[in-house]
Amino acid sequence: MSWSPDNAYIHVRTVEDRSALHDYIVSLEDREVSLAFGEPAWGSAYWARKSDLAAPGVTSLRMEITESNRRTRPAPFGGGFANGGAQTPDVKNPVDAYESEITLRLLGVEIGNWINGAPMAGETFGWGPDGSAALVFVDRTGRLVFQRQPDSLAGVRPWNLAVDQSALPGMLTISSATSGTGNTTMGFRVAGFTGGSRTGTIRVSGGGVSAVYTVIQQ
Repeated sequence: MSWSPDNAYIHVRTVEDRSALHDYIVSLEDREVSLAFGEPAWGSAYWARKSDLAAPGVTSLRMEITESNRRTRPAPFGGGFANGGAQTPDVKNPVDAYESEITLRLLGVEIGNWINGAPMAGETFGWGPDGSAALVFVDRTGRLVFQRQPDSLAGVRPWNLAVDQSALPGMLTISSATSGTGNTTMGFRVAGFTGGSRTGTIRVSGGGVSAVYTVIQQ
């Protein structure tokens, strides 16, 4: 799967009988699916970044990997449990059988699952454009699932920092990033002052809301 740069289309490639490739383009606006003749030009460039475990532009949003190994067929015994005699391993199955399972999850939702297979980064999922925190993946039933803010990823939102320069220009300077997504630490500097007390404000906005922080220098 790959995602177009304008966040409007998804390219999906399926494999039939392990040899026949089929390409489709999905419109995210109207959910229409159309047949494509090969991978689009933006597909290969997108694949280079789509397979990261962290969302592009939202490093705090990261997938979790769990791995487990379990016994699937214990070594059978002949005689003992059936007739009270000595327990002897069945020569046809002299050892136990095990399977390895690897699961990929995002915020508790299963994104990929492999049993006795080598997982391939990006095989079952694809990230949206930088900072969108959007994700498309194939679930266990074969459905194509689209996740985006605010439904399943509501905690990740873009934000902006700005200093109110109208009252006291030059008093405050932002020393950290002035925009981004997810959690962050705000940093600022206060210019030296030899007079009486003065007040400056910093505004944080994002997701349709804003907050004002007041800094008093004495």
